[in-house]
Amino acid sequence: MEIIVDGYWQNNLGDDLFLKIICEKYPQLMFETFITKKNSHSFSEKNLDFFYIKKNLLSRIMNKLFRELGIPNLKIRKASAADAFIQLGGSIFMLSKNGKETAGEFVRRKILIHNPNFFIIGSNFGPYYSDKQFDFYHKFFSRIFGACFRDTHSYNFFSDLPNVAVAPDVVLGMNIQKYKNEKKKEKRVIFSIVDCDFKFNFPSNKSSFDLKNVYNHKIANLADKFVKDGYEVVLFSFCEAEGDLRAAKEIMKIIIDSHPEITERVKVYNHKSTENSLRLISTASKIIATRFHAMILGWIFQIPTFVISYSRKTTDVIKDVWPEQNYVDIEHVDDVTYQTVEDLNFLPSPILTDVKSRSKFQFQYFDKFLENMVKNE
Repeated sequence: MEIIVDGYWQNNLGDDLFLKIICEKYPQLMFETFITKKNSHSFSEKNLDFFYIKKNLLSRIMNKLFRELGIPNLKIRKASAADAFIQLGGSIFMLSKNGKETAGEFVRRKILIHNPNFFIIGSNFGPYYSDKQFDFYHKFFSRIFGACFRDTHSYNFFSDLPNVAVAPDVVLGMNIQKYKNEKKKEKRVIFSIVDCDFKFNFPSNKSSFDLKNVYNHKIANLADKFVKDGYEVVLFSFCEAEGDLRAAKEIMKIIIDSHPEITERVKVYNHKSTENSLRLISTASKIIATRFHAMILGWIFQIPTFVISYSRKTTDVIKDVWPEQNYVDIEHVDDVTYQTVEDLNFLPSPILTDVKSRSKFQFQYFDKFLENMVKNE
């Protein structure tokens, strides 16, 4: 049986965890995915094979030409012929503000023509900018085998469809026992960092520059307070491709210039290995999470966590899972004080047990497909 799983494999810890989890959940199955050779080194799962792709100027030009001519590329050809095609990830439905069909929509439309065994697992939806976009996706979701969103807000758009569901984020169901047993918590605070220029997509815009300046200096000042309170600080880059490492280094420079006495207690960490990253996170005594999955990992490791939210996807999940989670929208990050982040709670065990149990329903439609395959043998 050929099962292709597609996602955002750019050495982003959150997305890398999705692929790790599905491989561990179904060890009897062999999965295939599209990935660059460089990024494939993040994965060591034995039941995962790769279709190597290139992401350079020539490949982008060729894919655009194929799309304009309506010619299926490698992904479309392979996925159309597979027994099942899974799109696994969080923000995989980022729609065009001008309403034009994106490359991702072209791929989905072409695959669905030939393969109705199409699954969406773990995503949020939107925002959308036109009725045409909404109608396209309403029709799309109605025709695939099944979709499971990770937040009620996304689910409500398509709740009239019988093959659409909602369940807690995939990563909430991850088995972390081996990481919890390895090391005791240390007096260490992890800051997950984002690049405001990348996230807000306005590198030459003054408001983006101002936000970046405020955010970077706030993190540097909080790091100073934590170190002087006896903590080691880790500036954690979840995704170098999205500018996290660059932002962490910029913050480190601010620390070197403004707080040189603490530099030996501040480290920059760049995610390359899922195992190493999880081991490091498991040792933290606090997390200041700007990345969505830094918040999720804080929850499942029951580490006291403060959230700096840059996206509605974060606040929607907070509302669904734990409205008591302390957070601030990134536009108001300058209001955060050391007192705000010093005394934090962690996700209560009864809530964690509940969401871990319910997160398995992210895979309910794929499980149903597998059951049907067994019956038909």
